[in-house]
Amino acid sequence: MTTTTTNRRRVEGDAPSLRWLVFASVWLVLVLLPGGVMTWLGFAFIGFAVLRPVWIAAAVAYFSATVTFSSDAWGAWGIVLNGALWVLGIGHGLAANRRWLSTLWGRRERGERLFGRGGRPRTVTRSRRRARSGADVPAEAAALFEGDGTLGSDYLADGPSASSAIGRGRESSTRAATPAQPKTRRPSTRSRSRAGENALPEAPVDVNTATQKELQSLPGMTRQRAKGVVKERDRLGGFRSIDQFATVAALQPHELVRLTPALECSPRPRAPRTFGRRVEL
Repeated sequence: MTTTTTNRRRVEGDAPSLRWLVFASVWLVLVLLPGGVMTWLGFAFIGFAVLRPVWIAAAVAYFSATVTFSSDAWGAWGIVLNGALWVLGIGHGLAANRRWLSTLWGRRERGERLFGRGGRPRTVTRSRRRARSGADVPAEAAALFEGDGTLGSDYLADGPSASSAIGRGRESSTRAATPAQPKTRRPSTRSRSRAGENALPEAPVDVNTATQKELQSLPGMTRQRAKGVVKERDRLGGFRSIDQFATVAALQPHELVRLTPALECSPRPRAPRTFGRRVEL
């Protein structure tokens, strides 16, 4: 039972593992170094890794401030300012790490390159090409390869292994008189209900106008969680962005990546304009 559950989690890949989160957050060691002298290097690493201009600009700003405050002209104030810069860098680093993890995990789930601008599929490894070279081609696939306008080279790698695999598929199709029909297993009622709960709503949910019931329709959003979000939204007068909504709702990085397509954030309503008292002369 334990092995089946573990394999299912590996196949679904719905949440990052603790090992992955720790490994992806190693850059924070540079930010936590005493004195904050390497904070700029940490932001430079994540900024150039995903080509995010905001983090690159932060790296330049931290580097300039570190060099400036380390000058002897500041005297004792240099130590105080370096300490304040260190504390500021730690808070900034923890906030940026949340966005960093969401970016990496989102690219991984979409099959994009982890580093760079993203948007391009990762290169196929040599082992995957070997797997596609046609070790075992089903009889149905071999019959399709023989149809008009279809080339086996479009689906299999070039080489003798592809042609031999198609030949084996034809032989197996001729030998098999009555192929066995696979048994279809109907999903249980519990699995169907669980799939319905985890499904995203059809229409996007506006985080600034949605009611508590509409927020509860989102996967992972409990009644207590939605109630707290509505209460905090009323206190703030609306959310500025989806990231602020995710912070208030305490969404994990993988939850934010999953819910982002189903969320939208309309502009916050303006406060009523008040005029001063008019005095007639």
